[in-house]
Amino acid sequence: MDQNNDETRAPIAGALMPAPANPTGTSSAPVRIRNLQGLLRFAMEATRAEDAPNSSDFRPLDEERRKFLENAFKSITVNVVEILMDAIKVLTDVEKIKSIQLGDELPGDVLTAFENILSYVDDLDVANGEP
Repeated sequence: MDQNNDETRAPIAGALMPAPANPTGTSSAPVRIRNLQGLLRFAMEATRAEDAPNSSDFRPLDEERRKFLENAFKSITVNVVEILMDAIKVLTDVEKIKSIQLGDELPGDVLTAFENILSYVDDLDVANGEP
């Protein structure tokens, strides 16, 4: 049995599949997505049947709610660039680094700087610019 036969292979969940045949029996062209806006449009059209039946009532946020949400997001996010810059400042302090003797335990801030750089640079998503 040929395992590469597309007709016998189960569809992959979430894969972009060609549009189903038209009611007239002719097949429509496959969906071509060229940018993120096209992907969003495709996703919204594909999930339209799952939308809530009632329309949403969107209003601009009042100032108090906007500030609350802004502070909430700030409290759960980290500025990776700021953390890495602080670590680099610690490690480029020539006097501090020269004062460390072979066999001595690393000072806490130097150890933390190394650990921060390792944790963020080692993460491939951060290295590729995808937070």
